[in-house]
Amino acid sequence: MLEFLTEYTYALAPVFGLLAALMGSAVNGAKVWDEWLCGLIAAEIGVFAVVGIAVGIGEGVDAPEARAVALIVFASATLVGMPITRILDAADHWIASLFSFPFKWVQSPVFTTVGGLLTIGWAIAGRASFRRGCFFLKVSSGSSQGALTLGAVVYAYGGCFEKDGRVKDDLAQHEAYHSRQVTAFHEIGFYIAYLLVGMPWGQAQGGVPMSTTSGGCGNPFEKTARTKNHKFTPKPAHEC
Repeated sequence: MLEFLTEYTYALAPVFGLLAALMGSAVNGAKVWDEWLCGLIAAEIGVFAVVGIAVGIGEGVDAPEARAVALIVFASATLVGMPITRILDAADHWIASLFSFPFKWVQSPVFTTVGGLLTIGWAIAGRASFRRGCFFLKVSSGSSQGALTLGAVVYAYGGCFEKDGRVKDDLAQHEAYHSRQVTAFHEIGFYIAYLLVGMPWGQAQGGVPMSTTSGGCGNPFEKTARTKNHKFTPKPAHEC
């Protein structure tokens, strides 16, 4: 099996990327075709980035099978981890979140590791909340709202939290949606596609590179996510 995957890694990578895109968008409940398309772009970038890094490591340590292992990890994290994290996140229980978080970590080893280390300090200060498979760090004390998800760690303004310090559930659902996009497409694939495809698309479609308009047009990666904490119907690109 490993020998087969090693020999045909480059032929199989786009297939695994396609499967990751379909699984990610379907399980997450993406509502418009342009989000599905951007998901495909993100997944293909992600799988080839993972394979490329593994090839470099494999050549350095004389282990050509490293690329096959990387492909297996990517596929497992997406095809197995994606539906599991969706179920666990929906439970909205800290025990379920404990099991969801590692799957997200596998597909976001850099951002989630860095964020996890920062979470220690925020937790000691009483400014961290753990919900729907993500850590939410309170980065301001005001009433402003807004959040940035990097892997399975979310940096959120004070207005995103309840008085008891727990993150608001509608915001948690929105950001957990993004964390599962990362789980499906890998952090490299998702964030490169978000920056180079999603943001220009959002700017051209609605003048909102990192959001959507109230009419449902904008960044494809945000269209379904924003239905978690905003009342609107996302529109596909051809209706904007």
